[in-house]
Amino acid sequence: MNVYAFIEAERVARVGSVHRACILLKVSRAAYYRWSSAGPSARSLKDAELLTEILAAHKASRGTYGAPRITRELRKRGRRVSRKRVARLMRQRGIVGRARRRTKRTTTPDPAARGTADLLQRDFAPGGHAIDTVWCSDISYVRTWEGWAYLATVIDLSSRRVVGLAMADHLRTSLVSEALAMAIAQRRPVPGLVFHSDRGCQYTARDFRELLARHRITQSLSRPGQCSRQRGRRELLRDAQGGAPLPRRLADTRCRKAGGLRVHRGLLQPAADALLAGLPHAGRV
Repeated sequence: MNVYAFIEAERVARVGSVHRACILLKVSRAAYYRWSSAGPSARSLKDAELLTEILAAHKASRGTYGAPRITRELRKRGRRVSRKRVARLMRQRGIVGRARRRTKRTTTPDPAARGTADLLQRDFAPGGHAIDTVWCSDISYVRTWEGWAYLATVIDLSSRRVVGLAMADHLRTSLVSEALAMAIAQRRPVPGLVFHSDRGCQYTARDFRELLARHRITQSLSRPGQCSRQRGRRELLRDAQGGAPLPRRLADTRCRKAGGLRVHRGLLQPAADALLAGLPHAGRV
């Protein structure tokens, strides 16, 4: 601990004398005055410069990055810095990241769905499919001012665009039906489109399958117990969210009830750094 900084603070606040403070802390006054007249050290100046870059990286991540990810970001920019040094400066300034919350289970498997095949067979590569030939869907959850809300999304596997979404405070079949209806109204797909999802009871319900049949959409369900098969769909959703956890107060369900949906823009359009080389941008599709 630097006792000279403490003595300086006492002198500036005029709550004690330098002479008495030096006696109590067992340091000489000459050493204190030499320290006070020397100015900031080279390391302090470098720390101040590094702290500016840390603040910029933390702000660019919307306040989500902690010391490990900020360290990686600085190293990408050519800055040679250790994680412990970044953590020390963040701790001194009170800068903290945001950790992902514990997951909530949104999938209840339907035993009656065993007859539907997995048509994708782990082929989640966007370049392997044409636009509006394969859609993937999943249910996620977001925190709102009124509590937890469930978000159903429909993503075009080729363009990586969110073509349909719906939000509600329940996990009934109507949630995924509204998301699919929005996607159909926006994209107007040709017959033969493959709709891939997990084996949740919302996707295997009779009403939802009738909606697929009316629009001549072929259903594809991942195999039971194959969590890795959800990877392609959830990676697309994560990339659409910018690769970072969503803010705690992302949406207001009252806005949804009033006929609108106030959702973070990054959820609808993928971030630029999340797009793979050679893929069409969602805004151009």
